[in-house]
Amino acid sequence: MTIYDAGHGSFSGRNQQSFQDAESLSKVLSEEDFEPLQDLMYHDHRINSDEDRNDLPEEIAFNPDDIPHLKAVHLALVGDLAHGRTAHSKVRVDLVAPEIFGYPVEYTDRMREAGFEVRCFGSVEDGSADRASWERCAVRSDVVRIRYFYKPQFSKCGARTPASLRFGPERSHGLVAYGVFGALQVLTRLYWGWRTSSRMRQMLKDMPATNGKGHDQPAGWIVDNVANLERHHDWRREICEGVPIAKQLGFSWFPGPYLLLINDPAIVRHILKDEFNKYSKSDTTVDPFFFYLKEFLGDGIFIVKHGVGAEDSGKDWNQMRKVSSQIFSRKNFNTKMQEVFVSKSEQLRKFLQKQGDKPVDIQACFFNFTFDSIMDIFFGEQSNTAEGVPNVYGKAFDRANVCTRIHANSSLAAFFMCSAFLPWPFGGAHGGLARALWDWCSPLYRELKRCCKILDSESNRLVRKAQEDPNLADRRDLLALFLQGGFTPEFTKQMVFHLIIAGRDTTAGLLSFMAYELARNPEVQEKLHQEIMQKLPPQSSLDWKSLSATDMPYLNGVIYETLRLWPPVPLDPKMAFEDDVVPGGFTIPKWSTIAYVPYAMGRDATRYPEPLAFRPERWIPFTPPAHHEFPVFQAGPRICLGMDMALFEAKTITVELLRFLRFEMVEGQKVSYGDKITLETWHDVRYIGTGRGPA
Repeated sequence: MTIYDAGHGSFSGRNQQSFQDAESLSKVLSEEDFEPLQDLMYHDHRINSDEDRNDLPEEIAFNPDDIPHLKAVHLALVGDLAHGRTAHSKVRVDLVAPEIFGYPVEYTDRMREAGFEVRCFGSVEDGSADRASWERCAVRSDVVRIRYFYKPQFSKCGARTPASLRFGPERSHGLVAYGVFGALQVLTRLYWGWRTSSRMRQMLKDMPATNGKGHDQPAGWIVDNVANLERHHDWRREICEGVPIAKQLGFSWFPGPYLLLINDPAIVRHILKDEFNKYSKSDTTVDPFFFYLKEFLGDGIFIVKHGVGAEDSGKDWNQMRKVSSQIFSRKNFNTKMQEVFVSKSEQLRKFLQKQGDKPVDIQACFFNFTFDSIMDIFFGEQSNTAEGVPNVYGKAFDRANVCTRIHANSSLAAFFMCSAFLPWPFGGAHGGLARALWDWCSPLYRELKRCCKILDSESNRLVRKAQEDPNLADRRDLLALFLQGGFTPEFTKQMVFHLIIAGRDTTAGLLSFMAYELARNPEVQEKLHQEIMQKLPPQSSLDWKSLSATDMPYLNGVIYETLRLWPPVPLDPKMAFEDDVVPGGFTIPKWSTIAYVPYAMGRDATRYPEPLAFRPERWIPFTPPAHHEFPVFQAGPRICLGMDMALFEAKTITVELLRFLRFEMVEGQKVSYGDKITLETWHDVRYIGTGRGPA
């Protein structure tokens, strides 16, 4: 196949040809077409016309001084072929973007009349699309093609093409239409955001702002928040101290992030019980953190909405709670759970005894202990991470948790900007394609997705294993209960996955801070040890009754005092899906996030004298606090299903360890909290588990 290429470059080729014989064009060209050919004939690159014209060049390129020269080259080639100066039997002329050069329509008509096959491929903006158009043509050895395509370098030669020609009429109209559509879409979205945000600010005008410079201005608290990231729970306690509820205004162009911080038990009761249906999980279109949390957790009880915010009015949520509650029965506490907690506690105690006086990361030990226990109770799967045996599920779960938190925090600005300022499909709800591109450019997000695939694969394996178990009807783990109830494997997998988070991280955090308080308050640790040795010495049975507040009041006081100072969920947000008025007469606008702060409420001096002192005696004699006054386990219809299980588990492991060990901190350690959803100790937390001598 031979190609004549009238494109950019120089007049070149292995066998360059000149086309001086104007008579050869007479059947195609009229006299008025000869002038540009005459200009070409006097070009510096003329070659003898008597050379063998069957030996045609593979490529002829021409760097034009003006458009007529290009047309002259093209027409000369056509004429030469038309007069039989080639062995090829057929000539096809492919014109790519002929209008760019002002190529006359009558030229193509005359070529068709002469028997040539002429095809035009429309307009291109640059040279990237034309070659693809050319290469899509069928290749035949008996066809000579003349291609004529546009390259942006022509503009350097003075042949500038208007943008309307460069894109072509159809594409130009489409781009203009999309531009208008996109602009109207963004303007409409910004107008809606401004109207909604203005309305929210107006409804909140009588509510006090959090204490801090600029906190009464839209998004004025963000700088202060960034400066206090490493102590954000104490910072929140300080900025809302002394007021029942305080506001943090969001953006003026977007209905987020409007955050209302609650310290008043009456308001907590209102949102968790009295007007429970108006407050649910956040909407992922205005809450980026909840959006990424859903990327990690999928659809389960911690993600599904209830009340007026749910499309099904909370049907799925109610079903999930109803089925899950079956495992938290008193019968299971004294059978399956008791067996697992006692067995895993002994396992961890033996591991710590082997370490002697060697420093141990006690928080890692507690996370392994709760994970092993939960895998057995929920999945019926044996796991021994407390002894150092790796677990694929646990490793992927921990890594996904970290990736979700860090990536969500670093993506807040990108999420808001893409959601508000870019048109669909590049922006809009959830940030559109731009946000998706941002995510996939993040190594953390890709790591999160990799871990989620592992979790999904492991969960599927566990579900299949349970389904194939011939003793499934006799099993008492949560996975078996769901399958026995006729729920789908996918539903079962999601539910159990969510309950692992609830039953593992929260209890491990409680145990970590309890060990911290016992280590820095040795007199408290000694009193607790004495109670344990008097009432539950080694070889004593540990069950729900023997560990109750009545039988073990000091143990119960230690647990509750730890929960007061170090609540596993220090900040618990809900989103308002209807306008509301809370106790005190404060109005709550739709789309605002209202969060009660157990960390601040537990350190309120008006409720707890000497609030920073660790005093288990304040819980003796024990009167269970009202849930809305001590919202560590939530309240109302959302009360934590695993509350009793968590307390039972924490008391079991505490008794088993303090029968034989005591906790001493490594000197020079600074202990703080991390930035996860659940509270846990930060830095390299290590303790010395010292074997006890005679009491």
